[in-house]
Amino acid sequence: MELLDACHNSRLFLQNLMCCFQEVILVADAEGSILMANEAVATVLGYTPHELSNKNLSLLFTPEELIPQRGNRRFR
Repeated sequence: MELLDACHNSRLFLQNLMCCFQEVILVADAEGSILMANEAVATVLGYTPHELSNKNLSLLFTPEELIPQRGNRRFR
């Protein structure tokens, strides 16, 4: 139960931190699926955070933009 509480608290902390930024913040997994987005996406990109949840980064970026600057992983 402590582990579940810690995970929940960490997610809440991250959400609270993300809401303080006016810049777009996206959290995605290794496959490019958007896990979290802050409220700035509504102003900058025209989507609510809820609308982007579980969508792929390819909805927002071209394949060339998704190639990481470092590393060898590429989102699809």
